[in-house]
Amino acid sequence: MSVADFYGSKVEVYLNNEDVAQGVIANFDAANAALQLRLSDNTTKSIVTSDIKNLKLVPSVPGSPSPSSKKNNSKPASNTNLGNTPSKSKTKNDSSKGQWAMDCDGEFDFAANLEKFDKKQIFAEFREKDKKDPTKLLVAHNKSHHPTNYHPNENVLDSNEKEISSDSKNPSPSFTKKFRNNIDASLASLMINESSSKGSNSKVGSNFETSNKKDRHGQLAPTVIRTVSGEKLSTVQPDILAQAVALAIAKTSTDIVIENAAQIISQFIYSVLGGHKRFTASNHNSQPLVCIVVGQHDHASAAVAAGRRLCAIGVNVVLRLLTPYNVDNKQLLMFLAAGGHMPNENFAEFVDKFSSPIELIVDTVSGFHSANDKKTTSLINWINKQNALVLSIDIPSGYACEQSDAVVQPKWTLALGAINTTLAKAAFVDQSAGVSVFVGNLGTGVHTWNELGVADSQVNGQYLTQVTCEDSE
Repeated sequence: MSVADFYGSKVEVYLNNEDVAQGVIANFDAANAALQLRLSDNTTKSIVTSDIKNLKLVPSVPGSPSPSSKKNNSKPASNTNLGNTPSKSKTKNDSSKGQWAMDCDGEFDFAANLEKFDKKQIFAEFREKDKKDPTKLLVAHNKSHHPTNYHPNENVLDSNEKEISSDSKNPSPSFTKKFRNNIDASLASLMINESSSKGSNSKVGSNFETSNKKDRHGQLAPTVIRTVSGEKLSTVQPDILAQAVALAIAKTSTDIVIENAAQIISQFIYSVLGGHKRFTASNHNSQPLVCIVVGQHDHASAAVAAGRRLCAIGVNVVLRLLTPYNVDNKQLLMFLAAGGHMPNENFAEFVDKFSSPIELIVDTVSGFHSANDKKTTSLINWINKQNALVLSIDIPSGYACEQSDAVVQPKWTLALGAINTTLAKAAFVDQSAGVSVFVGNLGTGVHTWNELGVADSQVNGQYLTQVTCEDSE
């Protein structure tokens, strides 16, 4: 609002010298910063703004023209001589009956006026006037005809199914070349296999429940497995796997082995969550929430380091610790510095603060260690109750302990370094390692495994690949 909006307004001007001038604002000289008043004797008085102490508008006498009406005086006066034609103001006042009453000089009654708004009647009028066919509207084409929700890594459009090879274990080259690396391609092949069966949206798949009903006593774990590309791999004993990791640390350093393992875990999670198609600047949806559950696992520090890497690309990562003494303190500090969360309050209340629920849980609770204490059992049961994808590292927690009362039921299991015999039995005999098993190369060099006589347990030319049983068809 400018001074020009007050031209014609009657004001009282209080000056610094205690004088008072009363008149009508005639003009404002911006160059000299002077206000020009037309006094009652029709003389003009110029007042410099620096001399003004205060200024008040004098209410106009009822019936006198207001400043806004003076601006309209330039219009033809014929509008005032319309005979019996009612004026606009009168028409407006007549039409205001039954409408929202608004008294600008008093307090607005929201409740009384809200009762006059009949939402059902208004929308009924909209539907009555709208004669368009609902099936031809754009919103009808955007409605989903699928009753279930999809994960970010599941196909939504039916047309994509035509591009999938009928052999789920050997997808067509035109399908796999769409992915940037063999990690995404292997995961995509896994999703094809899941989508062809009932219960593919469950965390473990339908085979888990049926396999527990079968008597598998006496069956031995397979000693030879294959990658999806057909390469044969031998399994190793869990103690040989631990020796290989220890030997790699002795030849390099703990930090190098942790970072190599963290890279494999974070790359796998990145692909599972949707990869480059989801993590783009154009995606304005809330970022996924990943929960890393840490206990006495041998790769607990690597899981925390993987969480730090995920935080760096915008993933919300929350850490649930069974004990902090099994994790390198330096990794915890770097995790928190990268934006990770390690709540000290009630965990469920803390997770509820996020805009999206937990989408994926990383199981590094016990691994090959004992899992028969109450805290570990309670944490495993909590994982199984969550409506989220579960990734177990090395082995589903609780499986390696015969006295365990609970076993994690994962969607996938990721072995770091090599496939051990316990995992081979869990995956290919007991069907307890999820719908698929992956193995990641720790990057320590084949000579480390060669010294232990298990060089044939390593994958050639790949950092991460899916494995299957040699006897599987």
